[in-house]
Amino acid sequence: MECMSLSLSLKYIASSVSSSLQTKYAYFAAYAIVIYDHLLTLDIEIEHIWKQKFSAVTFLFFLTRYYFLLAINITLFFFIEPVVNTRVSASKYCYSSQLVLVLH
Repeated sequence: MECMSLSLSLKYIASSVSSSLQTKYAYFAAYAIVIYDHLLTLDIEIEHIWKQKFSAVTFLFFLTRYYFLLAINITLFFFIEPVVNTRVSASKYCYSSQLVLVLH
């Protein structure tokens, strides 16, 4: 009975680690797509936004365009480390979520 219990717990741990890695890979893939999109449109942004006089419209543009980059960087910073301790990981998640909410 103990051997079966150990086997099940090892399968659960392996499944959890695999799930965690898949989530991290998905975050990095999304991040790469966002960076690629920003780089594709950077020349148009420089021409039409950066060279214009600063106004409420340009402020709103920068706020909406770059807030997401800041938020995803904060999220990736807290999730890049491997899960060492559930309590530490939970506190990192809470801290990063609160920081993103405060910035929002």
